[in-house]
Amino acid sequence: MADTPLNIQAAEKLIHDVRMLQEDYEARKAAGDSVAEIKERQSKFEADLAKIADKMVNLGQPTPPRDIRAEFNRDMRLAMRGVSMQLGPEERAAFDAQQTQFRATALGVTNASTGSFLTSPEYVKEIIKIENDLSPIRKYANVMPIGKGEAQIPRKKTRPTTKSTDEGGISAETDPTVFELVTVPVRQYSASTPVTQWMLEDANFDIASMITEDIAESFAIDEGADFLNGVGPTEPEGLMVNASVTHNIHSGETTELLSADKLIDLMCNIKSGYLAKSPVWVMRRSTFAKVAALKGGTSSGYVFQFAMNMSLPTTILGYPIVLAEDMPAIGAGTFPILFGSLKSAYTIVDRLDLQAMIDPYTKWGSGYTLFNFRKRVGGAVVNPEAVTKLEIGA
Repeated sequence: MADTPLNIQAAEKLIHDVRMLQEDYEARKAAGDSVAEIKERQSKFEADLAKIADKMVNLGQPTPPRDIRAEFNRDMRLAMRGVSMQLGPEERAAFDAQQTQFRATALGVTNASTGSFLTSPEYVKEIIKIENDLSPIRKYANVMPIGKGEAQIPRKKTRPTTKSTDEGGISAETDPTVFELVTVPVRQYSASTPVTQWMLEDANFDIASMITEDIAESFAIDEGADFLNGVGPTEPEGLMVNASVTHNIHSGETTELLSADKLIDLMCNIKSGYLAKSPVWVMRRSTFAKVAALKGGTSSGYVFQFAMNMSLPTTILGYPIVLAEDMPAIGAGTFPILFGSLKSAYTIVDRLDLQAMIDPYTKWGSGYTLFNFRKRVGGAVVNPEAVTKLEIGA
């Protein structure tokens, strides 16, 4: 007659029987039962376990109250361990050898001979990306596209002079506005990444797209650093290195501290007109940590104010904060804080956006394809009086 589906009560009874196995072993051992009889009883329970494995899916309920098979397996292992503990030294050694041989020949994931290569780890087709600090200067500066190798921007050097006269007086000749030309040269960033043909053919990822994305981000990181600290003939001019940008000296305290009064002085170091042209504070995170703890006085509130909601900026003395990790850290003789209207002070010119050229020919004989990239961009301080910086005294 075919086996009937195992119900919950039958399974629980079998679990109870297994849990009584240890006590049964001890009783049979005390009664002088032979090892053969104990092993025979063990075989019977192994057969019962096989039946449970076949019938567990037919319990007749959508979700058993607990994992009965897991409980049975656990108790069976304990019971088998009890068999080993009840045997004499020679019998126990034989029993353990039998179990070791069983484990060595059973299919498993430990050795190739037992089928370990039939399993494999799951490969996740997603690359973990490490976040980089991108410069925010482009967002706040004046950015313009151009079609030539440099931009020339007229700038007023002086305003026209005027003179007062009496009624009916003759107007005297006055000096007109004086102009000068500010030049913003274009620089070039480039990169060349070799990739083997096999990598392009066999990779689990779109290698070309990944390389393009990474190079674009690297260009953004490098140009952002140069917009603040660029020097030399191949880099955009940096805001922090322009000699015409004014500065206030912060002295009289240790280089690890800042003064709220000095921040107020710095804010007032630029003309009032620029305070209406979206000025910002620019500093790195470590400097911001110091500034955020400053108070206006003994009983005053913090000069730093958290935004009440995401649509409002976080401010210092009412003006937004821009975090830029390319700014210098606090230290003797450094300039850790910049304040002013970046849009008035700094101009970025875009001559050529990211351009890519895939070259499979130059290194064809070696089995490589070259991914070549370039970008032409420039930057310069066009109005240094619109910003000011804080110097930490030695």
